[in-house]
Amino acid sequence: MLRIVMACMMYLWDYLLTFGMEVDLVWKSKWNFMKGLYLFQRYLPFTDIIWLVLSCWSDFFLSSDPDFFL
Repeated sequence: MLRIVMACMMYLWDYLLTFGMEVDLVWKSKWNFMKGLYLFQRYLPFTDIIWLVLSCWSDFFLSSDPDFFL
């Protein structure tokens, strides 16, 4: 589970680092197919992260293994 949390934090860190450029370059441009595709692929992983954390969190509560976090 620790690896999953670390991977999620790395994704969020990358998102925060590039957010300013995204606002300047993408949000202020006109809507077209590529802008929609970019926003789709940019924000879809957030749903994956939520799903992954919730599924692992439920596994944590159902697991009796003391080394689950390792």
